[in-house]
Order: sequence, then C-alpha cells, then structure tokens
Amino acid sequence: MAGQLCAILPRCAPPGTGSRRTSRREGEKARRREMARRRRTRADDGDLDPRALHESGNGPGRHFARETVQAFLDLDYPHCPPAIRRSVADAVSRRTWAPHARLAQATGIVLGNFARHQFTDYDDLLDYHGLAKDEARLVVEDEMRDVLASWRRGRPD
Repeated sequence: MAGQLCAILPRCAPPGTGSRRTSRREGEKARRREMARRRRTRADDGDLDPRALHESGNGPGRHFARETVQAFLDLDYPHCPPAIRRSVADAVSRRTWAPHARLAQATGIVLGNFARHQFTDYDDLLDYHGLAKDEARLVVEDEMRDVLASWRRGRPD
C-alpha cells in the first residue's frame, strides 16, 4: 500500500527511508566523514603533513612564512622594537592558523596577546585580583591599544 502511495505522490520517499530533509542531512554527514577519512589517509601516506591539519577539522591549516610576517611587521608596525618583531614573526610562522586566516589577522592576534601580557597588568589582574579573563581584558584594553598604536605610528611628541 505504501509503495502504491509513493507512486502516486511524487514527493513521497520510499518506505523506511525517512523524509527528504533527513536523507539530505545523512548524505552531507556521509560526505564529511568521507572527506575526513581521505585527509587522514593522505596524512598517513605522507602526502600531507599531519601538523598542517587545522584543529577545527576544516582541512589543512594555513601557515605564514617567517620572512613574509617580518616584512608585514616592518611595514605596518615600524616603531615596534626589533626584538619584539622577531619574536612575533616566529610565533605567527610556527602556528597553524585557520584556513581562512589572513596575515593581518594572525599578526594582530599575536601582537595583541604580546602587548596584553608584556606591557599591561593583565596577568596581575588575573592572579592577584581574581578577575575573570573577560574582565581583565576590559580593564587593560585601552592600555593595550595605546601600545599597539605607538608601534604602528610612533610615539606622540
């Protein structure tokens, strides 16, 4: 009887297969599983560096060459001390970034973290004053932005 109804109603799925939405969802899951299996196989075969797989599972991560990062820092943050620029360039080039990450975003994240921890009272606010990360970040945000701005355009006279 159900088979006869499916022949009459074109949108009806065959008995026992579920709705169209469910079958589409299952198909998408199967495709994602197959893609993940292929990535693992390529990594096992040596075609892909397993460290290059981004932790989000969205495929290969993005890496930036140290020289490229150093050149970007030299242009965009000319007043940043050279030792800090070298340290930041090393940190950005060592890390595996999300596949869609841009050099400016990656550099901004590392520079912001460096400025927050080295040039503000952020760690003291966490350790001694018992603030949560979000609260401590709000407290030091202006100071951190001032440090980054001074590296970008130089210290105001």
